[in-house]
Amino acid sequence: MKTNDIVINKIIDWLETEDKSYEWLAEQLGVSKALVGFMLKGDCTLKSERIEQFARIMRITTKENFLKLLKIVCYMTLKKQVIC
Repeated sequence: MKTNDIVINKIIDWLETEDKSYEWLAEQLGVSKALVGFMLKGDCTLKSERIEQFARIMRITTKENFLKLLKIVCYMTLKKQVIC
């Protein structure tokens, strides 16, 4: 499983656990519901800024967790995947 897929799965699991919709997430991110769907289908690699937004929304605030997310982004960027 690709790292991007792991991040996406964590976000989807969190949404389900918290009983939140793609529409709700889109409102929090300030984007369209269609873009949220595109991102969470894995059609692109998430930018570090976007992962930061997800982390804030999911209340992931510890330095350790944030650094883990940044490492994931760096890895995905080096693989030169489509980034959104």
